[in-house]
Amino acid sequence: MIRNRLDSLARYLQSNYDSLPETTQNQLLVELTGIIVSLPLVFVGLIWLISLSDWSLLRDEWPAFLFFLIIAILLGRLSFFQILGDIAGDFDYNTSNLADVVTTSAIFIFGPTAVWLVILQSLAYHLGIKRNLLTPAEYRNWLRNMLFNLWANPIAVLMGLLVYEGLGGRFPLSDLALQSSWPAFVAVAVILILNVIFFQFLVFIWIRLIWYPEGGVRNEDKRRGLEAARFLLVTQSPSFFGIFGAILYVDIGVSAFLFFIAGVFLVSFLARRLSQAVMVSDQRTREVTQLEHLSRALLAAPSDASTLPDILAAYVPRMFDYVQAEIHLFSGQTLLQLPENLAPLNKNVWSWLRDNPKAVRVPAGHPIPWTGQTGSNVISIIPILSSETSEPIGGICLLQGQRVFAQPPADVHAPLQSLADQIALALHGAEVYRRDLIQERIAQELAVAGRIQASFLPPELPPLTGWGLAATLQPARETAGDFYDVFELPDSRIGLIVADVADKGMGAALYMAVSRTLLRIYSSENQGQPDIVLQETNRRLLADTQADLFVSVFYGVLDPITGRLIYANAGHNPPIHLSSQGDQPVRHLNPTGMIAGVLEEAEWGTETIMLCPGDMLVAFSDGVIDAQNDDGDFFEEQRLQVLVENSWGNPAQKVQEDLLSQIGQFVGDAPQFDDITLLVLTRKHL
Repeated sequence: MIRNRLDSLARYLQSNYDSLPETTQNQLLVELTGIIVSLPLVFVGLIWLISLSDWSLLRDEWPAFLFFLIIAILLGRLSFFQILGDIAGDFDYNTSNLADVVTTSAIFIFGPTAVWLVILQSLAYHLGIKRNLLTPAEYRNWLRNMLFNLWANPIAVLMGLLVYEGLGGRFPLSDLALQSSWPAFVAVAVILILNVIFFQFLVFIWIRLIWYPEGGVRNEDKRRGLEAARFLLVTQSPSFFGIFGAILYVDIGVSAFLFFIAGVFLVSFLARRLSQAVMVSDQRTREVTQLEHLSRALLAAPSDASTLPDILAAYVPRMFDYVQAEIHLFSGQTLLQLPENLAPLNKNVWSWLRDNPKAVRVPAGHPIPWTGQTGSNVISIIPILSSETSEPIGGICLLQGQRVFAQPPADVHAPLQSLADQIALALHGAEVYRRDLIQERIAQELAVAGRIQASFLPPELPPLTGWGLAATLQPARETAGDFYDVFELPDSRIGLIVADVADKGMGAALYMAVSRTLLRIYSSENQGQPDIVLQETNRRLLADTQADLFVSVFYGVLDPITGRLIYANAGHNPPIHLSSQGDQPVRHLNPTGMIAGVLEEAEWGTETIMLCPGDMLVAFSDGVIDAQNDDGDFFEEQRLQVLVENSWGNPAQKVQEDLLSQIGQFVGDAPQFDDITLLVLTRKHL
């Protein structure tokens, strides 16, 4: 009965209500229910407060009231938050702040009249975030939350003050002695409990029963309700410190109270920064986890990519917080559309992306390049490039809502790029499969796989002023287990990776692709910490790949300005460092831990060296020193070291070419047994 009436009201307010997705309809009903319930309670609370207010006190002490209000408003702007989400991409956001500490102090100084500060602070907070709202749904949510806060907290405070006065409490509270202050602690406890009760039972449970009238409340919603109630209780518990603030203000004065408030501001700032860090960390964890699951699902999927849309529908919604998402191919096929019953995105999106194949992020409220109109969501769009030709073959467009607490969504460029690469890889796999049905099935597949794998290598090395850099990979077969990577990090630093999967063939190539993806992702999160990157990569490899493979990795972070190189070596062949300084011209950068992919609890240390002008560093895989000639002789590390020393002083490219030439001459006509990887880094003389 109640649900039917709410449906009728929703149809009256929104003409397209019946065509909206069910989750959107339910959310609209939640907002309407909260507004309807809150309106009379706001009126009741205001009448009650007016009847208890001492207007002469307000007139005489208005400077003090204004002082407390300003501090409360400033603390309200330092809000912190909690994000709750389930595996279907549905998220709740709970916010709080420490303004209650200030209003609690004022209440125990001035009595019920100070409850006006609670109302004014709440109004100031909600009016402050109103400018960030762009959509009708955000306005409805904002109005519901504002009305709830305008009655729930004031009524809870007034009821707590009734308990306080009933226990003999007096205004102002000026004595911390237990005999005088215990009623205040009881009153604050009552206020906190009432706030939780109002939220948990009157708002959350009742609304969810309307949301699910036939089946009650889902276990997931119960869990969220308990989590939100716990967040509310924990974040409002500092209100007890408002008692001490009141005593400081009355007994010592404004200066002591300001010192106390400075501490509250510091805690608020730290809590806000921590909640922001947790939000970004949770987002990154979901992205990495779902990308890994997606990679494994694609590897296990049929080669013709017939299940690609289903796989994307299973993992992409869990990867991002989205309003709308679409993955579209320029051939006309839509691989994914979220939510499914929404109209597809404007075709201008894909026409623009075809002509401008580049990643773009449009903040909310900014002009959209393909329409020129102002957007109401954060829009991230990225092209899907053919792994074979690098031509755009489609794109991903993600629309994200602005947080009501003015915290914009995290930048999703990196995971979207990884998603686009995996889609391109799957599409190329399908193309290879179709070609193989016509001619040379296995040979074609290996050849294309080799080209795709080669695309994982840096297309070009970053320019380094004052340095020489050369790198190459010569696979022994169509696919390789070796790889190298050179990429830019913040603060102008450079990441250097040379790695070798201990196997050959397609299995090693796939393991190499997963290892390279994990190293890249964790490098972006842990810049300058090679040991942490190796530990996180090792943990994910063991947890998710379930393969009897392992990989040796040399990972260094170079500061080109100072020449400082921090590295970790996971069981890889020690690179050779030729130093122009000191008494030891030749140094080997020995392993700082075991190979990755064997033990989950493995750890790695780091070492630091300085590359001075004239220094040279040569990193290589075991395919260099294990190269064999027709007589079965190995090239060996000692031979390599002698050649490296003889080439010292030459440009990096020349060193690389000479070493490869010497290896080729040594091997002669013997077949190449293993992949050969070389990375040469030189620092030029000033």
